[in-house]
Amino acid sequence: MSEKLHRRKVIQFNNSSVLGIPAEIRKRLNIQKGESFDVEYDEVNEVITYKRVKPPAKLPEGVRPGVVSAMDRVMGRYDNALRNLKNR
Repeated sequence: MSEKLHRRKVIQFNNSSVLGIPAEIRKRLNIQKGESFDVEYDEVNEVITYKRVKPPAKLPEGVRPGVVSAMDRVMGRYDNALRNLKNR
């Protein structure tokens, strides 16, 4: 596979900075709207790495998808507080 350089500029979107993915790469990787990625920054080499987060295989019986998304919001908002409680 030949490597191509794709230069992108960071844009401001609401309170976030956005770095676009070239359409060619998005199509090749079959990246869909709403997918999640973990972002890791290597300070030594100044490299940003994105890794696709695999969706859960199946919800347990009786758990509604809305409950899971509500939990995700709570965990995102109160992650530090919950971690501090865990470490007490």
